[in-house]
Amino acid sequence: MHVLIVRGGLKEYGYCDEASHMGCYLSAIIHDYKHKGVNNDFLVRVSDSLALLYNDKSPMENHHLAAAFTLMNSPEFNFMSKMPKKTWDTMRNQIIDPDTMRNQIIDLVLATDMKQHFALHSMFQSKLQIASRPKEGSSMGTEHHPIDENHRSLVLQMALKCADLGHLACEATVHTKWAYFLEEEFFRQGDREKHEQLQVSPLMDRGKIGISKSQVGFFDIVALPLFQCYAQAFPQSQPLLDAVKNNYEMWREDMMLFSVQGMGI
Repeated sequence: MHVLIVRGGLKEYGYCDEASHMGCYLSAIIHDYKHKGVNNDFLVRVSDSLALLYNDKSPMENHHLAAAFTLMNSPEFNFMSKMPKKTWDTMRNQIIDPDTMRNQIIDLVLATDMKQHFALHSMFQSKLQIASRPKEGSSMGTEHHPIDENHRSLVLQMALKCADLGHLACEATVHTKWAYFLEEEFFRQGDREKHEQLQVSPLMDRGKIGISKSQVGFFDIVALPLFQCYAQAFPQSQPLLDAVKNNYEMWREDMMLFSVQGMGI
């Protein structure tokens, strides 16, 4: 998230002032705080207390937020109490206070629920067309300006989504390590589903093919469109897209090899 802010165009184009900068860091830090190692669908199916508490709506993401803010509200960790109650933000031309930052953090963390992915992606593309205009004298071709606070928040939400999938842009050894960690987490949920006599979720049965053999589809449907759209809006982030494409080609080669071995060639 730090790279997207300071080197990816968010500050340059006016999407991230000092208050938003801090809010983005906190969002990235807490977005998986006290994760239970299962997805929201599992929590809903077993009537977990979090699903009941949050009425089946993004129970895990709501839990990350509530648990983190509860921790930060304790006297020992309440560093936000040192913030000025009200500060005039010249960039936004409005008053900024701790509640403003809290609202931003809530919006960003809730956006990491993959159930919201395609709706947010579509909104981002629509807003991008409105907010972009030719940039005179620039080799990048476009300049982006926040239309309003909702637009600013949407862009930061997309940035956090890219950061949440940041391992896709890491070197291959690091990326594959995280992919296999995630696969094991999925298999453990599948084990719990079997124990609860539930239908095992796709790619979570350790007796069958897992996500390490389905990465090409994930890249095609989710990862590449996300990073391509973001790089289109913020050309400074093109190196991230290039790295994602490199890992995509790695998985394509792996899939072809797996297919050949499956045919006994």
